[in-house]
Amino acid sequence: MYVYELVRERLVKRSRRPPFPPELRFSLTLNYLAHGDSIRKNEWFYNIGLSTVKQVIPEVCTVLCEVLMPLFLSFPSRQQFQVIANEFMEDLHFPNCIGALDGKHCRIRKPGGSGSLFFNFKNFHSIVLMACCDSKKRFIWANIGDYGSCNDASVFAESDFGNVLLNNQIQLPPSQPLPNTHIQSPYVLIGDGGFPLKDYLMTPFLRNENITIPHRVFNYRLSHARRIIESAFGEVTERWLVNESSLKWKLATSERIIISSLCLHNVIKDF
Repeated sequence: MYVYELVRERLVKRSRRPPFPPELRFSLTLNYLAHGDSIRKNEWFYNIGLSTVKQVIPEVCTVLCEVLMPLFLSFPSRQQFQVIANEFMEDLHFPNCIGALDGKHCRIRKPGGSGSLFFNFKNFHSIVLMACCDSKKRFIWANIGDYGSCNDASVFAESDFGNVLLNNQIQLPPSQPLPNTHIQSPYVLIGDGGFPLKDYLMTPFLRNENITIPHRVFNYRLSHARRIIESAFGEVTERWLVNESSLKWKLATSERIIISSLCLHNVIKDF
């Protein structure tokens, strides 16, 4: 009901014919996001024309994105990054961490004339969801829409977050000493071996026969903390099953559907 009250005014339709009430439009969209059913099944379930269902879902997802993103998926401030880092240390025992980073391939129907651009290494067509979460599995940043054929490192490098970090255009908390040492360390994101090592991005040591015991311990600690983003993806997929289905919409609509599910995931986390 809380989310509905936030978006209700934007869901009211005005037309010459009696419009569908906003609660019906909201319910239909949430049912689609939660179950990932076919559009035809929602048509039968709500006894609404197929063309109307195809119109309602994109409209409501647009409203959800526009209303919920500033409230529940806004970019953290410097003070919020500090809180996130404190929680990472408290929950996952990894110091100076401002978020766990990873990419997820979201299935789509192949867009016409796209060739192999959206065909990924897992052998299906997708767009890449690049996201970062805190230690509570709450998404703090997301970027959606890159070709499935792109790797995670290139997607992040071309994103708005990656660009401001690269050009030092973001206010992160100042470097702090690591626990029980005098070694100054910057605040960083953590990612898997598919990302490059940067001043602002920590990745594991390469696994080879010469890796030392301290390096193995570090890899374990980093992997233990980094798994939180994979768990967050798992939760949002399990709760909003539309993320498991192959989206058969225009690309812009598919992106709004996915972002809507992230916003709703964060709403649940906050309450």
